Amino acid sequence: MGFNSDNAIANELVLLADNDYELYKARVEPITKNLERKLAKGIFDSAKAAKLVKYLMDDVAKKYAKHYGGTFTPDDRRLAAKIWVEQFLINHEVTA
Repeated sequence: MGFNSDNAIANELVLLADNDYELYKARVEPITKNLERKLAKGIFDSAKAAKLVKYLMDDVAKKYAKHYGGTFTPDDRRLAAKIWVEQFLINHEVTA
């Protein structure tokens, strides 16, 4: 993936998700544990994982809009979810 403004916006969402304590405890940790179980069972599906993580990115975007204004498009949130899943796989030393 090359760098462009869409990636920068999506990466901002990923950073917000990983650095907001409330969201991390309530959403990121359970999602991570769920995906780790799927990896262990051998039933992990990147597309389904990205769909699940998009719900997290929706929550991040809502919280951001509430506190700072502005919006993230659905494409921004989908790209952020894909980036988050890619980082998850890298952190778990899995090649997709």
